[in-house]
Parts: sequence; structure tokens; C-alpha cells
Amino acid sequence: MFVFPECTSAALRSCVAVSPPTPPDIDSSFHLYPLSAAKMTTPFPLLCLPRLALIPIFQQMKLIDVIAFSFLSKRTHNLSKFLRKKTSFRYIDLAIKHNCLRMRIVFTNVSHLSLYFYKNVSTTVEVIFSYKKIQWNNIGLSTEQWVERVLDVTKCPSLRKLKLDAVPKFNVFSVFDVIPKVTVLEIWSNCCSALAKRAVEVLSPVTSSINILKAPFSNQEEFQSFWMGNVDCLSIYNDHLSRFQFNLSYLLISNAVKLELREVKLSLRDLNRFFSYCRGEGSCVASRGLRRLQYVRTVSLKVHLSILPDIDSSFISTLSRIPALSLKMFVFPKDTPAASRSIAFSLISKRTHNLSKYLRKNTSFRCILEIETDCVCMRIPLTDGPSLTLYFYTDDSTMIEVMFPYKKIQWKNIGLSTEQWVERVLDVTQCPSLSVKLDAVPKFDVFSVFEVIPKVTVLEIWSNCCNALAKRALQVLSPVTSSINILKAPFSNQEEFQSFWMGNVEFLSIYNDNLSRFQFNLSYLLISNAVKLELNEVPLSLRDLNRFFSYWLDKTSNHRLEHLSVKSLGHFDENILLSGLNATRFTENRTRELLSTNTFSQFRVFTGGFDVRRKDGKLAAITFAKTFGRTNINFDVSP
Repeated sequence: MFVFPECTSAALRSCVAVSPPTPPDIDSSFHLYPLSAAKMTTPFPLLCLPRLALIPIFQQMKLIDVIAFSFLSKRTHNLSKFLRKKTSFRYIDLAIKHNCLRMRIVFTNVSHLSLYFYKNVSTTVEVIFSYKKIQWNNIGLSTEQWVERVLDVTKCPSLRKLKLDAVPKFNVFSVFDVIPKVTVLEIWSNCCSALAKRAVEVLSPVTSSINILKAPFSNQEEFQSFWMGNVDCLSIYNDHLSRFQFNLSYLLISNAVKLELREVKLSLRDLNRFFSYCRGEGSCVASRGLRRLQYVRTVSLKVHLSILPDIDSSFISTLSRIPALSLKMFVFPKDTPAASRSIAFSLISKRTHNLSKYLRKNTSFRCILEIETDCVCMRIPLTDGPSLTLYFYTDDSTMIEVMFPYKKIQWKNIGLSTEQWVERVLDVTQCPSLSVKLDAVPKFDVFSVFEVIPKVTVLEIWSNCCNALAKRALQVLSPVTSSINILKAPFSNQEEFQSFWMGNVEFLSIYNDNLSRFQFNLSYLLISNAVKLELNEVPLSLRDLNRFFSYWLDKTSNHRLEHLSVKSLGHFDENILLSGLNATRFTENRTRELLSTNTFSQFRVFTGGFDVRRKDGKLAAITFAKTFGRTNINFDVSP
């Protein structure tokens, strides 16, 4: 019997029947097969439909279901491969272990599926999904066939990472032949030389970046042959390469675009000669050998050197100049991430700003902008390192204070205003998510900063924020903000509050404010235009909530509302809450399904749940639970 995880969609489960005769291409343990439309005894009747009709069905299946289905036979593999038109994962990693091969698929919601192919147990594959371990039966596929089917079904154009960190007890060379492309190939210290050399030989042409912790080559000839190959990015860690007599000549004959040698030490004289060759001086052969090179990083007197143009003289050391690009040498502390350098580089001039803006990609997943009493603070968690924090103090406009990661340094201001600094940082980081936090009464004019903010993920208005600043932020940023969190409503009267309340807001949360001064009541819920609404301190009676649910059933309430969270007053009585709604109590499967959607921010376990359905078929869930001595009630409309 084929074992599905608990979260497997009902679409796939409903297709499974029991005890049909087994066709020859499917293992009998699965009892699943497609037959012709004439017989109609198949447990997969949907597969009798034309292929075009099957495409939307496969699109609705979860990716884990499609992967499991593709392993049943050649036909299910081909159906999964060609009918699944879209993918729903972020990346796939592959690791070669001592006694198994591990494939890790990370989905768009950050959950992941791990598959373990143990060579000594070839009849099953171990699966870990949602922190649960299950097993899938193997129908006779080899390890490379398993890998190939997963890559086919997911339509993965490239493995994010292939990690070699063991001496495997089985032959894995054939696995390399089914890998279409690799972003990063990692060869770790525990990897045997034979496996590492084979991986480099087969995968180098389809690999963007190679990271080596220990060069696996036996002699200088093998190393030179590899070194002169076409590699986009080559990084060598924990290996000083002295056994290959590494010297300046290796840099000159390298064909890499980017080169990082963490333990290879070169003298300043060698580096000076290298920069001369970059300028076109010296041997023509050596200069031609550098035609692809764009970036070099090596160790010299514990200083990290990186080539950058047009740096202000107050914080550079001019060691060399390349006239073709007007480049200078910019000195950074060792191990400073590239993202931090790009931000610093963009603040030097308009030209460096434009270069950084259009050439730098994916610096950070999110930024946090905070308005404080005497400064603007920007926190940037970098993708290639720890967080970078910038402080723009208005009383000292000549300097910018930088914290990275636990050290305080200063960057010189070349005459930029606060909003210009903010604008340049947002341009360079190209951050998809910006949070704005207002928690002070600033001593300076920050309204102009709001004008340069293109989009806000979360706007937070805290208790210490002055009303003028909060109202201005809501006025300017509401149209470009996804979520607004308010700890204290900044409005002077009921008219101002109503004007804000009826605006188009995707997600509105109000904490620590019961809104009693605005005579908040049921009518506000009915006129709200929010998609998601959370009122953590606003008390509503059970009868008012029951009336609201009745209005929703009659389609006379906010038609955009998808989620409502409130607290109830006094004794909780579900009979009063659900009176006249024709509600249906949750089954165990329905409870599990709803919790898996990550809807609830208030609680993860609820004491009661009911479904209510409108005449047009629209379904909504009413759930409630006691937390910290009060009852929270959630209302969620199904998509």
C-alpha cells in the first residue's frame, strides 16, 4: 500500500482504490495504475481524461503528491513531467553522504521535503516532511533514476548546491550524468579525491561556482589543467596550495571570472606586479590571460583588497590605478561582505550610485527603517553576512555611523540629505520587503523621507510616536503599504478615525487600544474595507459577533474581508455566538487542514471550530480559543 503523508491533498487520496489487478509496469505494493477508458476499473479514473483536461488537475496537486505519483511507473513519470506546468519550490540541494544520497527540496513557504536514498536499503526511500518520517516503496529504480525523476517533475533548471563531504560506499558517478546544471559545487575536506575529481570533470561545464576546501589533485599537472579551465567563480578555502608551488603566475593564467583564495598568501610586491598586468603593462601574454577576470580576493597582511572605482579620498588608500576604468583600490576590513561594500560604494557619487543600482542584485531580503528622536536608523540583514545598521544623525550631517557586525565605524557624508541616503540604500539593496517603525517624537523634519519610499511591507506606529508624524505617515504610505500595525490610534476625533478606517487597507492590526473614544461598535466592522483585520484590545459582545456573521451570510458586510480576529467579553457561550448560523463543527481532518495554512497568529491550538456556508457556496471558519485568560475569536473566509 502506498503511504502518503498526512498533509497529502485530498485530490490524490481520492483517486486511490483498493485491490485492483496490478498491471505489469507497477509494483503490486502500490495497487495504483491507469487503464483505458473502456475498462474504467482503474483507481485513477481521472487519467482516462484527455491530457489537456488533466493539466489543471495536476496544477492543483501539491508538489509532494506529484513527486510521489511520478515514482509509480514510467507512465506516471511522463504524466507528471508533462502535465505539471508550474513549480512551487525555491531551490533543491543534493548531498553525497557516506551511505546515502540526500535531496532537499525547499518550498516557497519555507517548509522542506528531504529524500534519503540509502544504497543498502534499495527497497525503500526515507522521506521527511513537516518533521515526520515516512517511507516510500521503491519499484526498482536506481539512485540516479530517483534523482532524475525529481528534477524532471519539479522542472528544476539547476541544483542550488551539490555538496560532496564523504567517502561513499557506493558508486555515485552515474548521478552526475543526470544533473542538468549546478549553481554551486562544494567539495569538502572529507570527500575522497576520486569522487571530487570526477565531479569537477563532469560538472565543471555546467557549474557556475566551485568551492573547494581541499584541492583533490595529486600533482602539479592535474592542478594546472583544472586551474586553466573555464570557471565563472572559484573559491578555495583552508588550502594554501603550497604543494603545487602556487605563485603569481597562476593568477595570470587563470581563466576564472571571480577568484577567492582564502589561505593563499601573496606578497605586496606580487600584488603590485599583478595590478601592473591589469593595467596592460608587462607581458602581452600575461595581460591577455586576465581578459575574463573581474574580481580577485586573497590574503595579504590580513587586509582584504577589492577593486572599486572613484572612492572619496577620506577613506581610501590609493595603491594602484587602472586608467581604463578610473579604478582605485578600496581597503575594507577583512571578511566584509560584498553587500556592505556595495552600499558604501553607492554613497560616494551619482555615478557610483547608478552603477550600484543597476549592477548589484539580491543584497537583502528585507530592510527595517526606524524613525528615532535624533536620527533615522536603517537595519539591513544581508544575504551574505550579518546585519548592517546605519544611523543618519541630523545634528552631525557630515558623518554616518555604521554598526557592522559588532564594531562601530564611520562613513563620511559627501553632502547628501537624509532622504537621499535612504533613497540610495533602497536603490542598491533592491530590497523586496521594507518595514517602517515610528516610535519617537523626532527633532527634525522626516516627512521628506516618506516621499522616497516606493513600497512598504509593514508600517508600525508605536505608542511613543507623535500624532502628527503618524497621521502624515498614514496619509503618504497607506496606498503603498501591505500591512499597518497601530499600538495607539493617532486620530483626534471620530471623523478622522472613520476616514482612515474606511480606506483600502490590506491588513490592519490595532493593539493596546480599545478605540472606546471613537464609540467603536459593530457598525465599524460592517463599513471596514480591510482584507484582514485584527483588533487585539477591542471588546465585542458575542451577540454583536453573531450579528456580524449573519450579515456576512446575507452578503451585507465588508465583501473584501478574509480574516477577522477579536476578543470576546465576559463568559463565553458558543451557542450565543453561533445562533442561527447553521454552523458545522470541525472534523479532525478539517482542524488539521486549517492549522496547516498558517492562518493563526493568535494561537496554534483552538478549543472549538465551526464552518458556516453562504448560499453562494462561500465557506468561512469560526474558531476560538482561550489564551491568557481571555477568549480570542477568529473568522477566516476560504479562498
